[in-house]
Amino acid sequence: MRKRLLRFIALISILFAASLYGNTKEAFAVTRGQLLHEIVNTLGIPKWEGKGHFVDIPPGHPYKAAAETALALGIILPSETFYPDIEATNAEALFFSLRAMGMRHEAKILRTLMQEKNTSDLPDYIFPYYIIAKTMSPKAPKALTSSPGETLTQPALSLLKQWLRACMAGLVWEKTFQGKRSTLTLHRENMGTPPAGWIVLLDSHSISPSIIELLKKNLSTETINVVSDAPQESGKISIGPFNHFAEAWMAAERTAKISGIEARIESYKAQETQALFWTEVRFSPDEALPQIVTAGEIAGKRLPISWIAQNTNAECAINGGFFNKTKIIGSLIVKGLPVSNPYGSRSSVGWDGKGNIYFARGDFLAKAVIENIEMPIDSFNEMETYDQTAIFTPHLWYYAAGIPDDAMEFVVRQGKIVEAKYSHLSNHLVPKDGYVLVARGRYASMLRQISKPAKVELKIQWADEQLDNVFYLLQAGPMILKDGAFCTGNEGFNSGILFNRHPRTIIGYDGSALHWIAIDGRDPWHSKGATLREAAEIAKSLGCKNALNLDGGGSSALWWQGNIINKPSGDIERPVPYALIF
Repeated sequence: MRKRLLRFIALISILFAASLYGNTKEAFAVTRGQLLHEIVNTLGIPKWEGKGHFVDIPPGHPYKAAAETALALGIILPSETFYPDIEATNAEALFFSLRAMGMRHEAKILRTLMQEKNTSDLPDYIFPYYIIAKTMSPKAPKALTSSPGETLTQPALSLLKQWLRACMAGLVWEKTFQGKRSTLTLHRENMGTPPAGWIVLLDSHSISPSIIELLKKNLSTETINVVSDAPQESGKISIGPFNHFAEAWMAAERTAKISGIEARIESYKAQETQALFWTEVRFSPDEALPQIVTAGEIAGKRLPISWIAQNTNAECAINGGFFNKTKIIGSLIVKGLPVSNPYGSRSSVGWDGKGNIYFARGDFLAKAVIENIEMPIDSFNEMETYDQTAIFTPHLWYYAAGIPDDAMEFVVRQGKIVEAKYSHLSNHLVPKDGYVLVARGRYASMLRQISKPAKVELKIQWADEQLDNVFYLLQAGPMILKDGAFCTGNEGFNSGILFNRHPRTIIGYDGSALHWIAIDGRDPWHSKGATLREAAEIAKSLGCKNALNLDGGGSSALWWQGNIINKPSGDIERPVPYALIF
């Protein structure tokens, strides 16, 4: 009897303890609303004070302001059901925290590239954030990362807040991926600043007036802004700005439905930020000889980097030098053939067929030697003055434009003139396996006397003799590193390009490996961009001894193994006249 009584008392004690533990655990559980409240307050994110958008949160809810702030900034997406009073998990604590720091692009590209399979119970959209939290510095608290699916407790919330404050003082995340012939590095440092507003962007290479009119009919005409520098080749529509992310989200959904074109939401207005993102691809030119491929060799005068890469079976591609609409600015040599004129003595990068890399002045003089006639070549793929000779190559378009009727055209294949015709009787077609030599004035008269097929030899005299054997070359500038030293020459660029922070594309060389670097900018939550000196410091930190600034801004893009890795300004690829690939 006594033993039964003791067993009964022990059982009651166990049940009481279990009940007490359950109540204690419940008391220590953190709701999703409280989690967001603590994240917003700890990071000092300004509260949203405009119109509310959550219909399932009553006005007097203690965490309504935090939830509305998170929705207004896109920390919570309008497509997600929030439920502020359910218990938060450790993984959600990491997820919302990193979203609030502006780490969305890093998670997006990591999810795309990640070879590590998600074998956990975490949703796929949370898993990349979990990986970032484990691998960044400072690392997230082990109490959160060791059991991501468990309920977030008050003690763990305290650790989370300590971690957030440490991240505010500075954070670094870096991830490396190995390709077939190259190594990709992603680098992010510091927290972002929430944007002041949002715009909706559409990218199209053939935006029709009917689509624009349809959008204007279905959306407020005051929010439609059509931007297009060359409507027949590329177009961009921006809609907004919007103060609230949910409003931009709804506009994007309507816009995509009306136009059939993907709509993207981007931050609006530059704000001070410490966030910086860059990505780098490193490879040996001995093993993977880079090439320059023009849009005209594929289809069109300008194409997105991804189109050029996908049509050439490339592993990697970046944008090149400067251009104005379809006109290439600066020297461009493709397979030994000049494609465009030099722009002063600005710096260039070139390489021969063996992978030897050269950084030097990019200006040159060219001439054609035909039998006993030696004539200067004044321009490439354009013609302006009388008594001028020019070469039109197949790299820009399949026919030569702007040739005066008083010129003579000489079709050159395999180094020989095979056809001669008057320009006013010509269709100006440029052979894919050659070029068209065009002459006016006295040179046209001299060439008419030459019998066909006459041998033609193109000779290039470089300002810097080390470029004599280059097979590919592009002129850009300015040079930012030379033999390990920082360069100070401006090469004719204005102070805004030199000293303001912009998205940048850099090509560097360490003596054995080439480095293609894209530095993002103009997005306060993602990356601030870099001055030229800051870009040089990044290149030098990667081991580069020589480095050249390429075209940046909206043109800056790096494509690797099927994906645009960086986040181009506006998150839209700008069509370019040529790209570097390997």
